[in-house]
Amino acid sequence: RRREPRHAPLALLMALTVLIPTAARADGLEVDVTERAGVYQVRGSFITNVPVQIVWDVLTDYGHIGSFVQSVKKSSIEPRPNGHLLVRQEMLVGVFPLRRKAEVALDVREDARQRIAFHDELAKDFRVYVGHWTLETDSLRTVVRYSLDADPLAGLPHFIGRGVLSHGAQDLLKQVEVEMERRARARGPARR
Repeated sequence: RRREPRHAPLALLMALTVLIPTAARADGLEVDVTERAGVYQVRGSFITNVPVQIVWDVLTDYGHIGSFVQSVKKSSIEPRPNGHLLVRQEMLVGVFPLRRKAEVALDVREDARQRIAFHDELAKDFRVYVGHWTLETDSLRTVVRYSLDADPLAGLPHFIGRGVLSHGAQDLLKQVEVEMERRARARGPARR
């Protein structure tokens, strides 16, 4: 059963929905959030000219993700016998004044330079938290796609939840893209 926030006046919540779009396109970055049966479906993408190895290195830098993604406060990695990884993360989710801490324990499966699939095993803050990153590359560019299905335990009105997740996904994708570009500049000219 969903719990509605008790402290936020309806006028403030309505103002936030106007300020936070549920579909966005800026700087070549696309994000779309829909809701189906209580589960938010976040889909995002961007195109980069950064070499695919740098793209992959950034996406798999789980231990240092907090240094370039502002919402991640802690992240640790544990190898698993099945070849997967367990990535434990503490993060801040939402936008002010609806910002709160959340924890996940992600089972992560990597298909080198193609796909990273993950799902939360902790179920402390989400009923459902499952997604993936995929890379589509050619000799000139890489399309980075992000997909997340999430059902937060802390209920938000649906018209607010979509906006909050859209804003969070935009921030995540932009910060990841900026880190890829920073590493590419630091490395200098290289072949894909």
